[in-house]
Amino acid sequence: MSKSVEQKVKEIHAWERVLSKCENYAKELEKPASLGVLWTIVHLNNARVVLGMIGNVEGKRVLDICCGGGWFAKLVAEKGGKYVGVELSPSFCRIALARTRREGIEGDVVRGDAENLPFRDRVFDSAFTYEALHHIPEPYDGIREALRVSNSFTLGDEPANLPKPIEFLTVNVLKESIFKEGEPSGDRPHRFGLKDLKAGVKKEGYIVAFKRQWTYVPKIFSKHENNLVVTKAYLLIYCLLMKFFKPFSNSITVHIKARSK
Repeated sequence: MSKSVEQKVKEIHAWERVLSKCENYAKELEKPASLGVLWTIVHLNNARVVLGMIGNVEGKRVLDICCGGGWFAKLVAEKGGKYVGVELSPSFCRIALARTRREGIEGDVVRGDAENLPFRDRVFDSAFTYEALHHIPEPYDGIREALRVSNSFTLGDEPANLPKPIEFLTVNVLKESIFKEGEPSGDRPHRFGLKDLKAGVKKEGYIVAFKRQWTYVPKIFSKHENNLVVTKAYLLIYCLLMKFFKPFSNSITVHIKARSK
């Protein structure tokens, strides 16, 4: 078994264990609201960035790669898009299907691998991921596959390369050591660098646009978000980070499309 396949199996098994618990299954079904007020604000703000970069989706086929529980389906449908999700985890597929049916969305969810998408070339107008591409073993193979099946691809809210001191403080110290947060598989996610992304697709005739954002709510805030003072304090910090410290933000959203002829 290759290292890539081993990593995929490990990732699937980790998520299946997580989603086998009823409370986690229900949480994904109600995401992002189930994450709490502060995380919902952050995710919906990021979703607006992603959909804004994709552009007009009315009447167009939109592919959500590594769709998870499919919470983007409603956002795409509200803008008139024809939603299709693809996901490798069987439990996530069931959640996404249940969600689209519950909300009356005429979408579809397919089980498939982001590195080997089960679709013909250019069958979609747009494709995107949200907090997902860093989970796959070869993210750049995922980018090439997305651009094979669609006219444009948006990487939504992916981990961004950080200066080493900031990465050590935010990832090693805050997330992993103090708050004990991380991926269910135990692996550290791939972090995307804009320079590498541009180098990888420019030679193939694509152009790249990007936006950086902060995507993190420390547990000290999320646990006490019912306290108005705590909520206001976090929102103030969030606004200051977004206004003055974007170049050092921990997440990046990237839009890749073919250069106009």
